[in-house]
Formats: sequence, structure tokens, C-alpha cells
Amino acid sequence: MSPLLPALTASFCGALILVWVYSRLYSLDNQPYIRIWFYAWATLPIRYALLILGQVSTVSPALAGLDEILGLLLALLLLWGAYRFTDQHFPRRWALLAGTVMVWVLVALAAELPAPAISLPTSFALGVTKIYAGIVILRSTRFDTNNKKVAGWAFILLGIHQLDYPFLRPVEWFAPWGYVIAVMLEIIIALSLLLVYFERTRAELQASQSRMALDVAERKRAEAAEHQQRILAEALRDTVGVLNSVLDPEVVLNHILERIADLIPHDAATIMMIEGDEARIVGSRGYVERGVAEVLKQFSFPLTGSFKFGKMIETGEPVIIGDTRLDDRWTVFPQTSWIRGYLGAPIQADGQTLGFINLDSEVPYTFRSQDAETLRIFADQAGIALRNARLYGAVLDQAVELERRVAERTAELERERAQLQAILDAMNEGVIGMIFGDEPGSVAYRYTNRALHTLTGYDASEWDPKTVFIGSMKPEDFANAWNEMMQTVRQEGIWKVETRARRKDGSEFEAALTITRVTGPDGRTDGVVSILRDISQQKALEAQKANFVTRASHELRTPITNLMTRLYLARRQPERIETHLAIIEEVANRMKNLVQDLLDLSRFERGVVQLKPQPVVLQDLVAHLVEIQQPEADNKQIELVCQMPGPPLRVYADPERLIQVITNLLTNAIHYTPPQGQITIRLEMDDDQAALIHVQDTGSGINSEHLPHIFEPFYRASSDSAGIGLGLSISREIVELHGGQLSAASEAGQGSCFTIRLPLLGETVPI
Repeated sequence: MSPLLPALTASFCGALILVWVYSRLYSLDNQPYIRIWFYAWATLPIRYALLILGQVSTVSPALAGLDEILGLLLALLLLWGAYRFTDQHFPRRWALLAGTVMVWVLVALAAELPAPAISLPTSFALGVTKIYAGIVILRSTRFDTNNKKVAGWAFILLGIHQLDYPFLRPVEWFAPWGYVIAVMLEIIIALSLLLVYFERTRAELQASQSRMALDVAERKRAEAAEHQQRILAEALRDTVGVLNSVLDPEVVLNHILERIADLIPHDAATIMMIEGDEARIVGSRGYVERGVAEVLKQFSFPLTGSFKFGKMIETGEPVIIGDTRLDDRWTVFPQTSWIRGYLGAPIQADGQTLGFINLDSEVPYTFRSQDAETLRIFADQAGIALRNARLYGAVLDQAVELERRVAERTAELERERAQLQAILDAMNEGVIGMIFGDEPGSVAYRYTNRALHTLTGYDASEWDPKTVFIGSMKPEDFANAWNEMMQTVRQEGIWKVETRARRKDGSEFEAALTITRVTGPDGRTDGVVSILRDISQQKALEAQKANFVTRASHELRTPITNLMTRLYLARRQPERIETHLAIIEEVANRMKNLVQDLLDLSRFERGVVQLKPQPVVLQDLVAHLVEIQQPEADNKQIELVCQMPGPPLRVYADPERLIQVITNLLTNAIHYTPPQGQITIRLEMDDDQAALIHVQDTGSGINSEHLPHIFEPFYRASSDSAGIGLGLSISREIVELHGGQLSAASEAGQGSCFTIRLPLLGETVPI
């Protein structure tokens, strides 16, 4: 008996074990690479059967050639399965190599060449393909396990053994062991790949358990299939109802996202629309909570090079990625790095892919094939919505085109009327246009603009000149004025007047009325256009300006008169020139201060005063001012008391302007307080965390009728005041510019108290 027979028999048994292992794998999971490897290992028992047959009987060249061809087919299928294991395409170069060797085997058999000439090329091809299959498996990122590495290295060792086996097979003692080593390596490969499959199955089971722990409804999904189908039917019916009632694609797409959330568990979802060679997000759910919704809307996702988008466009089928971290084709963005499970479906209409619906999950292997089918249904509904929106848009475009063509054929007068209406509505002045009827005094057409309604409260149907203007004149006077107006308009074409007008709510205002004639083709007066303008503010400003000039002129007249008198006396009394110069200097300083106050008031009213704020400690500033005013108080025998808290009160203010305000209050207090009186300046902090500066005197006080007006420009509560009534007005403007308030409290004979309130440093100050 040949010593190879036991080894070949053992190898045959091992090959049967391999076929059984892969048949079990094939029955458990019909993956493409498992199916290919099953076919590959199924050829192995046939080869060993042929070898055993050759040991017990005479081997014909045809059987030897068949053995070599089966070996090549085995190697080719193993390499093909390795490529499918890594989701790669099988290169044609390996098929060309195997085909070339097969042709060589057939030629060698026909030429009756010796066995080495046949076995050496075959063994070389077998060894190279098995080594490369091992390298492909080791490089794969699909499964990162030690068993995958065992399978890869076992493939490489089997290939190396295939390369050296033709040289060692003639050695009598090695030939049996060569077959045994080969079948052992083949068994190791099968078992390690089987363990890889079981590890993947365990990972999927763990992911499924995690998903079930997160969603109780999902755990019961298998038990409630009928209920789920009913929910799906209701969701579809609801979606179809929205499609029939709403043509806005954004509303429909957002509704579809909401309905999908009820049927397919996920953490976030997006809807993308294709724009050229890119896809952009037009709707999302679950990304607002992560704070990246607006950021993602600015992203564009290129279609070229994207596996999932390209596959959905090519096949029109949904794409499921169980675990994105194990798929080297998944592109990772910082905003979406949390995504582990992915399900996408194309939105199609009329055979064209318009966009995609994407579902994302934090848990791997979340989505299943039935989820993909459900998502496909809703993607089809989204396609219908977009198609309807396009059809509706096309109808609208056609309607717009028809309307444009009709508009082009309308009368030029209608276009001019539309332009006139737009101009009138844009005007700030109120406009009332009236076209007279055939009967005397009748109006055929009346038009008012929005400004007139805002100004008076009357619209076109309510407008009546007698109601608006009769409040300022008697009815008979109004009739005379109306007849005079119409006569002037007919003769001169325009009539202007300033009068008082009454609003619908009964309030009145100063109005400027301009009435212009509308002339017909025959030269007759067909109507009038009236423009009504509210000039109340203009009148008030003119009055204020006149009052300001009058008061300023009055206040300047007295010192100028004194100045002229002293200049006259200086010429007549040169021996008293020093006395006259001192008085002239005093008058000039008074005029300078007066002009400065006038300029300050003007600047404040125009809002052009620029403060130079900085942190200020009120205790230091008030103490300095009290020290300056102390001699003046002592000169009038007035006690000046200063009360300040210990903790520093800091404000953000212009120190020079603040000194101006407090000095003015102290000067007024000293002026109005009699001898033996008392002035108290007190600092404190109120409940609203603001600083309060009180300047209180024991003077004559202010009568109640004067108190509301003391902060008005040029107002003086008593005739014995040395100023012109601008100090308090300027002081209040300065305080309010700092974001504070200046107030006064007083009773006649009880003294006065002026209070400055300023926000403490740290609060928002409008400076």
C-alpha cells in the first residue's frame, strides 16, 4: 500500500469537515463571501478523491489535469471570497492569471509533457493567490479581531506551503505530511473564519440588546407586527392627506420626518436635496438639540466619491451601514462623529433621484431591512410631494406667463394708475384724490393713501372735508372757504393754506393743505388732489426757536448795556479806570458763562455732546467739591455738612461734567440759604444698587406751582435769581446722558433737596 494513501484519506476527511463547516455558515448567513468560500472548499474533497483514486489505480493524464484545474479553481474562488469579505471588487488580473495557467495545463496535457511541467505553474498560481488572499484579509477593516488575523496568516502559510510543496513532494517521507499540513491549515482557516462570524453575530446581538434597552417599544416590535403595520398605514394615510392638501414641499418634508420618527427609532434625521454635483440639507430633526442644525445647513456634501449617495443613485435602493466605525468608506465630520448606525433612502420622482432621507443612530446595528423598506415608502411619498410641487410650480409659471401676456395687452392708463398708487402709498404726506361726477357736487371716485389714514384715522369711504376741517371754523365759514378754494383751483391750478384739522378720535393738529387741480382732456377740472401734512412739530420747533432767540437776546441785552455804560464811563472818568475795568471783566465773564450755557444747551438738544467717562469714586469727588465751596459757605455763615458712607461708591462718569452738576447744585443751595442755615450733601446707595447724591438746604424752598418747571430752559422760580435759568436744565441733561436721573423735592419755607441718581460701576450705562 502506498504511504500517501493514509495521508490522502485523512485530508479527504478534513476536506469534508471544511465543507460541513461552510455549509453551516452558508445556512446561517448567506453572505456573498461565505457562499463563494463554500463553493471553493466544495472542490477540495473532489481533488482528494481524485488523488486517492490515483493511488489505488492507474492515473490517467486527464484526471491529473482535472486535479490541477480544480486546484486553480479553488485558489481563484478563495481569493474572490477574500475580496468580497472586504467589500472590494475582484481584479481581473487574477482571473487572467488563472486562465493562463489553465490553458497551459491543457496544452501540457495535450503535448504529454512531464508532471513537473504541469504542477510547477499550477502550484505557483495557487501559492500566490492564497498568499494574496491572506494579505487582503489582514488589511481588511471590516472585522478587527484576532481570529481574522489567524485566518489571514493561515492563508499566507498555506500559500507558502503550496509554493514549496512541488519541490518537497518527491521526498518520500515528506509527501504524506505535505497533504496533512495543507488540510490542517485549511481547517484552521475555516475555524478562524467561523469564529469571526460568531464574533460578528455576538456584536450584532449586543447592539440589538442595547437598542432594546433604549427603546421599550422596539423590544416589542416583533410581538406587535400587526400594530406596527396599522401605524404605518395610518402614517401613510396621514401623509397622503397632507400631500393632497399642501403643496409646499418644505411643509410636506418636515411632516414626513415627523411620521418617520413614529415608525423607525433613530436619534437624528436629515433630508437632503441634490443641487448639481452636491447635496444640501433642507430639513433636519434631532440636530437642533446638538446645536449644529444651522452649521449643517451651510455644508455641501459632494456626490462624487460618496459610497452611500452613489449607491443609492445607481441602484435606487436604501443603504444600511451597521457600524460606521468599521466601514472605511464612511466620511467622518466633527459634527457627526457620534453617528454609529446609518440608514438612507433615495427620494425619486419620474426615474430621477432628487435627494435623500438619512436616519442616524448613536447605537451600531440599529437599522434592519424592514426599517429600510419603511423608509423607502416614505421616500417615495417625498418624491410624490416634490413632483406635485414641481407640477404646481409649472402651473404657476404658466399662469404667471399668461398673466404677463394679459398685462402687456392692458391699457397704458392702468399701468400708470398702478405706478401712481405705489408712489402715493410711499409718501409720508396724506393724499386724497377725488374725481367729480356728472352731477354738481358729486364724487365718482375717491382715493386715499395709507399715510392719510395714519394721519387722520379716516379711510377713503369715511373722508369728508367738513368733518376734518369744520372744527376750526363755523359751517358757513367753511362753505365760503370751500367755494373760494374751488374758484382758486380752477383759475390758478393750486391752492395752499395752513389750518387746524381734526382726527377721527377727536384730537386736533396743525395742518398744511395743498389742493391741486386734475384737468381732463377737454381742459375741464375733472377733480382735485389734496395733500395734507402735519406741521404741529414744525410749528412747535419754530415757536421754541423764537422763544430761545427772544430769551437769549433778552439775557444778552442787559450785560451788553452794562458793558457799553462802563466803556462810556471809562472814557469820561479815566481816574477810575481800574474800577470800570473790574466791572467790565465781571460783565464779560458773565457773558462768557451765558454764551457757554447757551452753547451747552444747544449741544445737548442736538445730541452732539461727547462725554469722557472713566471710573470715579464719588466720595473723593464730593469731598473735593465741598472743600472748594467751604470758603463761600463760611462767608455767608452757612454750615456745610458732608455725610458719606465708608465703602467707596464707584460710577462710570465724566468727572468734569459731574463736577459741573454738583457745583451748580451747591452754588444754588448757598445762594438761596440764609445766614445761620445749613446745607447737607449726603451720599448713599439705594435698593436698586444705584448711587444717590442728595444736596439739601434750609433755604426758602420752591413753591409747588414752580417745582414741575424748574428744569425747563430759561425758567426761574424767583425774580431775585442771578442766573438765566439754564443751570438746572443743563445739569439734568448731563445726568441723563450718564444714564441717571436728577430730581427735586421742595416746599415753600422748608428748603429744597436735589437728588442725583447714577448707576454704580458694573451696570450697563448708555454712554
